[in-house]
Amino acid sequence: MRTNSFVKLLICSLLSVALFSCKPENKSAKLMIDQTEINFSEDGGFGRVTYTLLNSEEEIEVINLPQWIENVTTAIKGEVSFVVAFNPGAERSVELSLKAGESEGTVTIKQDAFRPYPTRDFLLYKKFVATYAEFFPDETIMARFIDHGKEGQYYDTDNSGKCITMTAREWGEQQAGYYNELYPDQEPVSMEDFMGFDYTPTNPSRYYLTYMTINGNGRVEAWSGVEATGGGVLVMQFCADSFDYDENTGIMTFESLHNSLYTCECKVQLERQTNGQITYEVIQFKNGEYEASIGLGDMFIYNLQFACWKEEDVKWQPCKKIVFHCDIEDLVE
Repeated sequence: MRTNSFVKLLICSLLSVALFSCKPENKSAKLMIDQTEINFSEDGGFGRVTYTLLNSEEEIEVINLPQWIENVTTAIKGEVSFVVAFNPGAERSVELSLKAGESEGTVTIKQDAFRPYPTRDFLLYKKFVATYAEFFPDETIMARFIDHGKEGQYYDTDNSGKCITMTAREWGEQQAGYYNELYPDQEPVSMEDFMGFDYTPTNPSRYYLTYMTINGNGRVEAWSGVEATGGGVLVMQFCADSFDYDENTGIMTFESLHNSLYTCECKVQLERQTNGQITYEVIQFKNGEYEASIGLGDMFIYNLQFACWKEEDVKWQPCKKIVFHCDIEDLVE
């Protein structure tokens, strides 16, 4: 009897050990992130972190998000997607944490500092549409034109045959004086109010337009003029089939074909702005025809004329230093 009792006890002990040994192991969640670092240019853009999560069905939580990382979504299992915003300042980085239950992993997101001068690749397939032309009081020159009606418009010259000009400061002070004299009941204006041109259309059926395009092959074109319902007048200011570009200065150099009558070396400086726009300035454009005839060969290229507040037949053409502030569009060819 004692033997049977011992055997029963031994069998029960073995069963207990077997039952305990067969009990499922309680494994903890394990999160493995595929990337350790993701880099972005100053332009930002779409990003994605991929991961593997073992032994858990918990949702992924993203921790330590800065304001410049937006539109974070964890809807797709195995990845976290997001958008990095445009960076207007210094280089920046953040260590993001992905967490599932007690398991956690990190990935570093880095973004380059803002570069004032665009890369060559950035310029391709782009259209830069002017929203504002900035004048400079002592560097922008205003050339005087006389409107002869049906006979056309001609630059006004002095006794030596050279075009009559004044600085933008002198012109602005003159125009402000005319305006304040003609409209004494209106709020007075000053010279500073004339130091630029806003391209925002005030009349949808007729408005000024200036833009530059660069296609995928590097062809450069600039146009300026008036768009109008039923047809406008746009004049090509310069064009070239290719260009050289210095990414350290933003200076584009090319041989302009202009209107096929002559060629001249042209230099344009481009600079990105923190508001997402780009500016361009023609810093060299030696027009031999105008240099010889009226003394304004340097950058006398834009069809942008201003009526005089007091003299009905007089218009003024800005030249020399003009900086165009432009919206950036993708060029559809």
